[in-house]
Amino acid sequence: MLTDDEIKSKLRVVFNEASSDHARSEAAAGLLGHALTALGRIADAMQVPDLDQPKG
Repeated sequence: MLTDDEIKSKLRVVFNEASSDHARSEAAAGLLGHALTALGRIADAMQVPDLDQPKG
């Protein structure tokens, strides 16, 4: 899990127009990946059924 400082650092890179496109894309992808992982953990904790599984 990212710390607040790591998140702030990645956001600075994403929104800094002076950063290279590669650095901005990498920072954004990292933030998105961590966000999706966190959402998955929340869903697991809430025992939300897997939406990919057929009902029946």
